[in-house]
Amino acid sequence: MGAIDDFDGRFTNVIDHLENLHRLNPHLEYNIVLITEYVNTIYNVTMDSTEGIFYL
Repeated sequence: MGAIDDFDGRFTNVIDHLENLHRLNPHLEYNIVLITEYVNTIYNVTMDSTEGIFYL
C-alpha cells in the first residue's frame, strides 16, 4: 500500500505545516482553520471506503 502510505505522509506534512503557520501567524487563525478543514475533507473523501480513490 505504498500509495496510501505516501498520501498519509503528505497529508500529515500539510497538517503540520498549517499548524506551524497558525502558531507563527495567529492573526490568520480563521483562514488557516478553513484551509485545514478543507484539507481534512479532501483526505476523508479520498480515503472513504465507498467512494475514495483508494477504494479500488
